[in-house]
Amino acid sequence: MDNGIRVYTMVLLMLWFCGFGVGCDTCNVGETFVNTRLLTGFENIDENKISLTITWDEGSGRAKDLPDSYFESVMMPINEEGICLDSNATEECMAIYFGAVYREHHQFQTLFSNAVPEFFASGDFSFYMYLPDRREHIECRHPGGEDGYSLKATIFLDDAGEIIDSAFVEEVHLGAI
Repeated sequence: MDNGIRVYTMVLLMLWFCGFGVGCDTCNVGETFVNTRLLTGFENIDENKISLTITWDEGSGRAKDLPDSYFESVMMPINEEGICLDSNATEECMAIYFGAVYREHHQFQTLFSNAVPEFFASGDFSFYMYLPDRREHIECRHPGGEDGYSLKATIFLDDAGEIIDSAFVEEVHLGAI
């Protein structure tokens, strides 16, 4: 069988499977977080807490259809199994990170111990914000178990604990098939 017929056959099989919902993933098309950036530097909340506000532009593909209620389910830094996503030591993790909330359209406010700038001065610290499967929030389908999504933020600090840069990476965690 020549290569042209093989490719044609594979395309037909894929279209046939997708038509019956077997193996098609319509939830993970596009980026959720586009042009992600810090909206604020460290802001004092009270004598023990500071915050950072993160914002992003509208997503692409299916992600642009996600309602605000989807982002309101953000969790940080503990996933659904109760494990700190950026440390093996949950107690240490929870002493630093207090959580995240969806404040308004395309904005997460993340809460930390006010010791973070001093503790991580001249270095960086990372944290994750976790979001659930999209099937309950938009009309889409995918095979297998619940997918998860995370946004990893890395904040770079100077010697005085002031923010000098940041980086953000979106990750998709596919559920078991």
